[in-house]
Amino acid sequence: MMCIICLARQSRTFHGGKITLAVHRQKNFKQKIIVNAQKLFELSDRQTEELANKAGLTLERQEAFPYCLKLLRTKYEKKSRLFYKTANISERMYQYINNDRNPTKQTVLAIAAAMDMNLEDTRRLLKSAGYVLSKSVPSDAVILWLLSGNESNQSTIPLLFQINEILYALDMPLLMTREKNERHVRSDKSQN
Repeated sequence: MMCIICLARQSRTFHGGKITLAVHRQKNFKQKIIVNAQKLFELSDRQTEELANKAGLTLERQEAFPYCLKLLRTKYEKKSRLFYKTANISERMYQYINNDRNPTKQTVLAIAAAMDMNLEDTRRLLKSAGYVLSKSVPSDAVILWLLSGNESNQSTIPLLFQINEILYALDMPLLMTREKNERHVRSDKSQN
C-alpha cells in the first residue's frame, strides 16, 4: 500500500505551493503510475505491459485509432453515419474521433458492439485506442464473456443492447454515451 501512495505522490507536480495533478484524465494518470512502477520496481517491458493490462490499458499501440476504425468499418461494410447512430454516439463524439483523438473505453466498446465485431477485431480496435479487455475489471469481464459467446449468437436483439441490459442489471456504466448520463440522473431523482 505504501508503494502505491509513493507512486501517486511522484505523479503530482507543485505549482505555487499547491499540489495539482499533472494529468487530468484517469487513463493518462493510470499510465503514468504504471510507468513510475516500472522505474521503481525495475520491471521489464513485458511485466509493465501485463500490469497495464490488469488495469484495462495497453502501452503497446500498433496503429492509430481512426485508421483502425476506418479499416474495420470497411471490413464490416458499415457507413459511418449508420453505425454511429446504432452505437448512439453523438455527432460531437464522431468529430472528436475523426480529429485523431481517442474516445473512452466505453465508447470504443459501443462502436464495436454496434458493428457486431468479433472478439479479435474488438481487441484490435481497443488496442489501437490504448485499451484492452481485462478480466480484473468487472465490466470488462461481463463484456468479454458476452463477446466470446457472440460467434454463435443468433438473437434478434442487437449485441449492444444485450451488453447494456446486463451492465444495467449489475449497476455498471453503460456503453452508450448518451444513455449513461440520463440513467444516473434518473436514479438521483428517484432517491430524492
